[in-house]
Amino acid sequence: MSCPYCENCAAFELIRSRPGLDYLRWAFCHGEHCDCERYKKLRAGEKVAERFMPTGELLTVKQR
Repeated sequence: MSCPYCENCAAFELIRSRPGLDYLRWAFCHGEHCDCERYKKLRAGEKVAERFMPTGELLTVKQR
């Protein structure tokens, strides 16, 4: 069962747009979303940074 937050999840969009992160989408968004750190925070009513990943890490963007 998919995560109920997928449709409005900023991380889902970031993961989908980066080929190397596909495994996160299948592991968390379409798999064990109860293990997703974003899911846990959203369920608790906490604000979640846009680049906060399901693993609990912030996605960094390299500047060129």
